[in-house]
Amino acid sequence: MKIKLVMLSKKDCSLCNLGKRVVSAINRTYPEWETEIVDVEEESKYSAETAVNTIPVFLLYIDGQYMSKHNAAVRLETINRWINKYLK
Repeated sequence: MKIKLVMLSKKDCSLCNLGKRVVSAINRTYPEWETEIVDVEEESKYSAETAVNTIPVFLLYIDGQYMSKHNAAVRLETINRWINKYLK
């Protein structure tokens, strides 16, 4: 099972900075997962594809298929619980 987590961010966002720390923790904890941080001001593909209207937001893809989004999750424990719902 291939897991990809995309965090949509932008430069002037203090919560996004906290979200980036979560992405770093995920990279350390789950090195087999793919992660990506996307600046929505430079790349609109994800926000248009998933109807995102808040930042930060995490998008979950499993085996290339979009599964869900989670708004403003800036704690690793919260992200873990959210993703684990889809892994069962």
